[in-house]
Amino acid sequence: MPRFRRAVTVASVVALSLATASGVVAGTRSSDEAALAPTRQSASQVIEARVNSLLAKMTLQEKLEQIQLLPDFMVTDQDVRNGLGSVLSLTDPVQINRLQHIAVEQSRLHIPMLFAFDTIHGFRTVFPIPLATASSFDPQPAADDDRIGARE
Repeated sequence: MPRFRRAVTVASVVALSLATASGVVAGTRSSDEAALAPTRQSASQVIEARVNSLLAKMTLQEKLEQIQLLPDFMVTDQDVRNGLGSVLSLTDPVQINRLQHIAVEQSRLHIPMLFAFDTIHGFRTVFPIPLATASSFDPQPAADDDRIGARE
């Protein structure tokens, strides 16, 4: 009989745990339909047609180039002429301007490049990683880090 009682107790604890976990998951789902609505309207048909036309002209290699992000020290002028999509960590305006002119004037499809800089820790000032900032449960430090990084 003790085995049966132990089995019933274990089964009851497991069932209660599952029920509690299900309630927590159900309770965290958003019931605010406005929050789930799209944040912008669909692109116009004119833009969709231009995008589809450009995609139809692109080779597989050009599509792969467009989704590639190279660090600044690896970018060559030939990469840009081949249709490189973006460069990371380049901050020199003269170099950015030069590469952008190559992309727009010397590449086959004349697609402008994107230039990015990873500011996960800030730009000049170094902040804790966002996970550490979030662990404070205070949104103000995250907002301050973002504001300062954007200003820099």
